[in-house]
Amino acid sequence: MSLTTVIERARHGDAGAREQISDLLRERVLRTAGYYASLTGMDREDLQQEMWVGMLLGLQQVDTAIGDPLCYLFLRGKWRLLEAIRRSERERTESLDAGACIPERSGFEEEIWSRWMTVSLSSRLREPQRAILDGLMQGYLQQELAQSLGCTAANVSYHVRKIREGYQALAAEN
Repeated sequence: MSLTTVIERARHGDAGAREQISDLLRERVLRTAGYYASLTGMDREDLQQEMWVGMLLGLQQVDTAIGDPLCYLFLRGKWRLLEAIRRSERERTESLDAGACIPERSGFEEEIWSRWMTVSLSSRLREPQRAILDGLMQGYLQQELAQSLGCTAANVSYHVRKIREGYQALAAEN
């Protein structure tokens, strides 16, 4: 069976075809995730998982008529892995409330405070920033948001910085 046929079957949900693609890429994924895990100190299996998710998402967009589809899928997975590393590094070094003094709260009071902060922040943002904030709160990656909004990941990153600045200003006021 040709690679094109396997990819088409995998695209339509055939578990056997997806397993064949996984077998073809497994060694490269293990080596790549291991390499980046050793560089960053992140968990190798988490990085592998990110790569597999990236490849499965890329499966829907791969064009088998252009280039090597396995290379395309591998690069999509590697791109997702690098995005996860960048996101992890950013979360570790730049939490939203860095430098902002927010009083301690617990339980119900914390939930009310969080909702109020979200609504207040959202009202201060421009429309694209509100859409990005909503997407981030739903768990989407910046690249996924960029694709859905029709802009670049750098554009989304710019808006995330503006959202962070707005949050810090709001937290400082309150």
